[in-house]
Amino acid sequence: MMKINKRGSSNKILTIWDFILFGIIAIGFVSAVFAVNSKEVDFRQTEAEILADKVMGCVIMNGEIITEKFDKIKNNVFDFKEDCKIRVLENLFAEVVIKKDDESEKFSYSDGNVFIKDLCGSDVKGAPKCSIKVIQVKYNEMNYFVEVLGGSNHNK
Repeated sequence: MMKINKRGSSNKILTIWDFILFGIIAIGFVSAVFAVNSKEVDFRQTEAEILADKVMGCVIMNGEIITEKFDKIKNNVFDFKEDCKIRVLENLFAEVVIKKDDESEKFSYSDGNVFIKDLCGSDVKGAPKCSIKVIQVKYNEMNYFVEVLGGSNHNK
């Protein structure tokens, strides 16, 4: 006669404890998703800083103004898209100003939504965030200041 071992049968019926365990896991999962998605994330300041850094890196190399870029800004034929490979969208603003330290010469180029520049630094809720970077550089043995403004007003 053959003995049959019935321990560990795979025909287990879900008990009330299994349903409670599934419920706790589901509540934990739903509350984690809700906690992550309910926080407001404002990335405009970071985006403005990245934009300003990219423009600064496009115009300056190794502490000196790139001659080709300076000449284009001076002659008002500079373009962020062509010269820097930067697309300034409708919710962004970028400006580069190059001026001598005695302010006898001043050249600038800007692109994007001009209203962002006007609202930079405003205490109004939802106002654009801006980043200003200034660096002193040499060009033809003369001191120049390069000021770059990056602004963002993307929705949160």
